[in-house]
Amino acid sequence: MLKTMEDRMEEILASKVEAELEEYQKLLAEYLELDGYEIESRIKKEFYLMKLPESLLYQDYESLSGGEKTKLQIVALFLRKNAFILLDEPTNHLDLEGKQVLSEYLQNKSGFLIVSHDRKFLDEVIDHVLSINKSNITLEKGNYSTWKRNQEMMEEYEFRTRARLEREVETLENVSVRSRSWAAVAEKEMNPFATHNRGNGTRAAKFMRQAKAAEQNIQNNLNEKKDL
Repeated sequence: MLKTMEDRMEEILASKVEAELEEYQKLLAEYLELDGYEIESRIKKEFYLMKLPESLLYQDYESLSGGEKTKLQIVALFLRKNAFILLDEPTNHLDLEGKQVLSEYLQNKSGFLIVSHDRKFLDEVIDHVLSINKSNITLEKGNYSTWKRNQEMMEEYEFRTRARLEREVETLENVSVRSRSWAAVAEKEMNPFATHNRGNGTRAAKFMRQAKAAEQNIQNNLNEKKDL
């Protein structure tokens, strides 16, 4: 793209056609925006950091190895301005030496997201972990090993909490059965044969209300535990 712009600007200057000067000014402004005069030195700097020979700049892309293509693509991404880069499995096609070179390269970069199954590589190049979970998304400071350790501790805590809740649910279900029995007793005391005794009826009604309230409280607590 930059080479095409350079060639066109040279053509306009060589033709000395005044009508094309406006096009030249637009091309020059875009060229400056893309750091056209500095891009070559920036490319060479990135090549040096990635331990790539400058001779690759003059080779046909299809003639490069898989590892060389991967490195070039990553360099091209970091040459972009105001970009937050996503690197998806960047160690593909790289041997052990290539992975180490890329690790050192990324340790001096910022402003990128990386997806990788290589845990050792992640530990070397990241300082935060964005975790997409079943019910939420979390962001945690640290490398992969730190995140994994915290995750295992959380899972162990949740496992113990689940076991405790299951015991509490079982206990509440047993209490609920007894509470229903008490309510049944209260209703029995309020049968028609007991209505001639005003005191007994009042006491039975009060007992039934208490039993019903206790049953409702137990059921609410039980439902809450089951939700947890």
